[in-house]
Amino acid sequence: LELGGKSANIVFPDADLAKAAETAASVIFSAGQACTLPTRILVHESIYDEFTAMVAGALGQIPLGDPLDPATMMGPVISEAAVERILRTVDEATRDNGAELLTGGSRAGGELASGYYIEPTLLGNVSPTSEVAQNEVFGPVTAAIRFSDEEEAVAIANGTPYGLAGYVHTRDVSRVLRLAS
Repeated sequence: LELGGKSANIVFPDADLAKAAETAASVIFSAGQACTLPTRILVHESIYDEFTAMVAGALGQIPLGDPLDPATMMGPVISEAAVERILRTVDEATRDNGAELLTGGSRAGGELASGYYIEPTLLGNVSPTSEVAQNEVFGPVTAAIRFSDEEEAVAIANGTPYGLAGYVHTRDVSRVLRLAS
């Protein structure tokens, strides 16, 4: 059985940041309802502000709507119960756990307000041990976590019971091989 994921997306300062931001924004695939999505962005502290601004900008431009419309990049989540659970998770992360809402975090408005649409959401300054960093949200929500060195990044990446997928953004092949092992 495949029972969930909380995939780490590790971004180092030497990475192609535009490509890494594109990967981070892929959390909108299937409205975040896929277990291999990069739902934890581990960002080196030296590029954290720049990189999270890039991801927030990308997520803020995602067209929501009818999945059958070719202009749509993200459709709805599965049910009203899912909407409520996802928004409650975001609220608890910001209200109780010190996360910063960088973009999204609400039900979509306008003509989508009566559907199960949630704005693509990026939470910043997330603690690696918080609920939103430890448990699958199964919605269009990603959590940005700072790290200072490889050892800390690996510890955070391995700090959940999930091990389904992982992403590493760097131009250093030897680093990729070290982290993969």
